[in-house]
Amino acid sequence: MDLISNNPPALASQTHSDLLALQAQVDNGQLRPLDYQFGRFIVSLEQEHTEQQTPVESDLASRAPQAGLRADTAELTLLACTAALVSRELGRNHSCLDLEPLASAALFPGWEASGAVAPALSHWCEMLRRSGCVGGPSDGR
Repeated sequence: MDLISNNPPALASQTHSDLLALQAQVDNGQLRPLDYQFGRFIVSLEQEHTEQQTPVESDLASRAPQAGLRADTAELTLLACTAALVSRELGRNHSCLDLEPLASAALFPGWEASGAVAPALSHWCEMLRRSGCVGGPSDGR
């Protein structure tokens, strides 16, 4: 699984295998089933948001950095992981997920061996800003 590759495999196979790797975190106690399902749900919303764009919006999305996540990259997997981690923190009575200590590191034990690390903080924040599922109170999402 490669969370930060510029040329990852096709989305369908990558997202499926990466979600299986995320599911394994439920099996080893790093995530609750609710956390995993929340990550899957957010990815499904992001995919729905991307599919609902008109052809003009889709063309703009391929050129504009603020126009949603690219479906052919590992960004959806990172979104699923981020959502699952946010849910886990909420389950621990924390209302925020501090990305800084997680940036450029393995998100779960054992992921270092596969090279699956989170991107640099600036890239991670930019990806979240482009998502149709992430926003602030004034963003209406």
